[in-house]
Amino acid sequence: MKLLISADWHFSDNPIDAYRFRTIETFVPRFIKKYRADALLYLGDLCEAKDFHASALVNRVVKIFH
Repeated sequence: MKLLISADWHFSDNPIDAYRFRTIETFVPRFIKKYRADALLYLGDLCEAKDFHASALVNRVVKIFH
């Protein structure tokens, strides 16, 4: 089994951090295809803040992993 391993994306709903979503949405699918990975193993901090995330942020993160 080939794994693509990544960590510490630190998503937030701050507009200045929107590039993080674009980067992940662009490069993760490319890397999965390029290296024929069977799964993405995510380690580390997914969001910048610990809790009380806006629903828009949660929905966008869920969409990435779905």
